[in-house]
Parts: sequence; structure tokens; C-alpha cells
Amino acid sequence: MKNLRKIAILVLVIVMAFALCTPALAAWTTKQEKAHEIAEIARSIGLSEDDPIIERARTIWWDEYYRVMAQPAPIEKTYDIPQEDINALARTIWGEARGVPSKAEQAAVAWCVLNRVDAGYGSTVLEVVSAPGQFYGYSVNYPLDDDLVELAKDVLTRWYREKDGETDVGRTLPSDYYYFNGSGGHNWFRKEFRSSTYWDWSLPDPYK
Repeated sequence: MKNLRKIAILVLVIVMAFALCTPALAAWTTKQEKAHEIAEIARSIGLSEDDPIIERARTIWWDEYYRVMAQPAPIEKTYDIPQEDINALARTIWGEARGVPSKAEQAAVAWCVLNRVDAGYGSTVLEVVSAPGQFYGYSVNYPLDDDLVELAKDVLTRWYREKDGETDVGRTLPSDYYYFNGSGGHNWFRKEFRSSTYWDWSLPDPYK
């Protein structure tokens, strides 16, 4: 009975070792984990470290390690964002939402500006925020708060990524919201100038 069990385990180990050689297991972590599992099973039934099964599992593990290590690290794309745009957005957030406790809600002000740029209300961020009657919360005399400058840069980077074709960049406001008003310490965003339907904050918060 014990011999039959030992043979069954050996057959299982050999089958798993063969499966590791197939292209279906492309993810290196999975492949290495299975190689380690095979070696452990072989050891548990008393096979020595120089047994072909353990040697094969070890070879697979290290081959995968060197294959992955040889791959070039992904290069994160950077964008040459005009400082004028960063400053204009930061000052607008300061004027419109500096007291708002949520970073996602503050970012929504920036997204509202960028939605208007995309819709043709102006060709640049500064043109949009400084146009008469658009954003009363903007002034060139407003201070540049470090945290809001970083937030403005973050939103602009996400916007540039979106223009490069990414579909989930971490928006906090959909692209068809162009208006908002402040009440009760929050800003309430809407699609139309005259509308009682407001954004419900149903997108995931990228700042949590």
C-alpha cells in the first residue's frame, strides 16, 4: 500500500514537472511557486537533492528568475507640464476649495477646469480660469500653497495620461461636468448651468 502511494506521488510530481515546461504557465511567480512545490513534494517522499526531479524543479525556478531579471524595467512616462498651468490650477483650488476637507473634492475643481479646456471654453488652463464669469475663485494674487501645487500637478499628470489613451487615470469628476457651486463647506458639481442634479461622488477616490 505504501509503495502504491509512493508511486502515485511520484507520478503526480512528474506530471507537474511536465506541466511547468509548457508555455501556458507564463507568469514567473506562478512557475517558480510550482517548481518549489514539486521540489518539496519530492523531498517529502525521501528523494535526494541530486534526484532528477528536484534538479529539474531547481533549474526551472532559476531559469525563470534570470528571465525576469533580464527584462528591462518599465519606464514611467513623464510630462513637461507648463508651470503656468500648475500655478493657475493651484490658485483656483485655493480660491474655490481650500476649506474643503476632501482631497478628492479639491481635485474635482481642477478636473472641472480641465473639462472646460477639453470642451473649448479656452485653449489653456489659464485662459479658462481667468476668463470673465467662469471661475470667481481664481486670482493671480492668491498664494501658491505647496500641497495644492502638488495636487494640481497630480491632476494634470492624470489628465495628460488620459490624453495618451489611458482609460482609468483616477478622475474624481466625469468629463461632462462643467459647473459647480459651493454650499455647506462643499462644492456641488453639475453638467448644465441650470440643473438640480449633482455629481454623486461614485468614482473611486484615488487619494485614499
